[in-house]
Amino acid sequence: MMHWRDAALTFSGMPELARWLASPVPVWLWSRDARLLLWANPAGGRELGLRHFSDLASVELAPQDPLRRGLESAARNAGEAGTLARLRFPGFRVGPLLCRVRRLRSPQGERVLLVEALDARPHWGIESDLLSFFSGADFRAVLVGPELPPGEPADARVVDGRGLVALPNPSGVAGLAIVPREAGPPATHASGQDVPAPGPPPPA
Repeated sequence: MMHWRDAALTFSGMPELARWLASPVPVWLWSRDARLLLWANPAGGRELGLRHFSDLASVELAPQDPLRRGLESAARNAGEAGTLARLRFPGFRVGPLLCRVRRLRSPQGERVLLVEALDARPHWGIESDLLSFFSGADFRAVLVGPELPPGEPADARVVDGRGLVALPNPSGVAGLAIVPREAGPPATHASGQDVPAPGPPPPA
């Protein structure tokens, strides 16, 4: 199993997920069999009561879990365009949550399920939500400015040898880096800026 930092950078680098990083709309990525939660944006983590990305490793759905059964059923009908499904999430939510479920290929070539909440209450967040959610005991998240090394792919850049995921927004913040706790912030660290949330993409 990947370290949480590697999972965060690998999956956040997917164009289908990077667009949701700073969004107030809860979004999750589940394994093909709907057993494991592979990725979530801060809004998705908050919807499940998870404070940090590293907490996702504790989520494993049993075969008879209503959410897993709902995801499995939706996955059978979901293509690249996706399908709508009402899913029962754990916690104190009353009634099922309307979601769009799509099948994707992970960077490792495995089939995964992208789940976007359509009628959840938006979790409006700022820079601190991204930094807190993608930080842990051994690594911390920082936001970096637009001065990045040339020639790097937009979905997986590197700053001083540290992983960076580009944020699709028009502000001066170019991306999210996850660096060791003892490392100083990159020279282009952008502090004190709210990260504007991109609007939801058009319906498939």
